Amino acid sequence: RIKYDYSGNKKYNDYSLKIAVESFELYSNLLKSFSIIVLTTVVTIASGITKIPEYAFSGCTNLVSVNLPNTVISIEKAAFQNCEKLTTLTLPGNLTSIGAYAFNGCKSLPSSALNLSNSITSIGIAAFQGCDSLTYITLPNSLTTLSSDLFNSCDNLKVIEVPSSVTAITSSFA
Repeated sequence: RIKYDYSGNKKYNDYSLKIAVESFELYSNLLKSFSIIVLTTVVTIASGITKIPEYAFSGCTNLVSVNLPNTVISIEKAAFQNCEKLTTLTLPGNLTSIGAYAFNGCKSLPSSALNLSNSITSIGIAAFQGCDSLTYITLPNSLTTLSSDLFNSCDNLKVIEVPSSVTAITSSFA
């Protein structure tokens, strides 16, 4: 089931769509409509969902806020890729993996939105590539490897706290 709140002003062509996702099977069919991709601004994922599928919100250029429940343990490949206006993100404490390109191109994602818990054991290649608003990040103690291009093109990233548990770095900061 998908709940949505559609509001807008036709005169000024200013629309927004708030979606509560309870099933990704239904949501993936809904996303085939280009207008849904463009209009979506707020997404709340229902409790019980355990993973955000590949490309689930990729290209939702007006997406500003995402609320993930504690039941989500995995964010798959490119799930939020190119969500250029994403500024508010609630990462669950039980999250164990962030897929390749998961937040690639999220230019507005601030450092304060990335509270990476110690349950995260893997972060895929280029997961935060092009996140221009990142200024600092603290990586969890549970990581042992930093994937390639992890922070590539994060031009404002000044501080990266790398835990002593990391034993392998594959050009993550290019």
